[in-house]
Amino acid sequence: MIDLFWPLVLLAGIVAILLVLAFRFPQGKGDWPWDGKTTAYAIFSAVTFLAILLLAYLATRDWLWPAASESLALLVLVLFALMLVGSFFAPEGFSQR
Repeated sequence: MIDLFWPLVLLAGIVAILLVLAFRFPQGKGDWPWDGKTTAYAIFSAVTFLAILLLAYLATRDWLWPAASESLALLVLVLFALMLVGSFFAPEGFSQR
């Protein structure tokens, strides 16, 4: 098992400092295009993505995965099935307003 405690504590500390700065200076800098709330949401989103990625790795690191060709064939099959189901619910396509 990889010891991830201290790297995660360091990451949490960096994120906490960035979030405090984002809420302390809600207008942001002049050359930064986002305000504090948007910056905080972006940081939360990135941390959530990294946490899900880490948990997915930890949960599946001992699995024996099929070959890449089998995985891609299954992915294509699932995507075509989703397109077929989507065509029943939106036969004329989605309007982009």
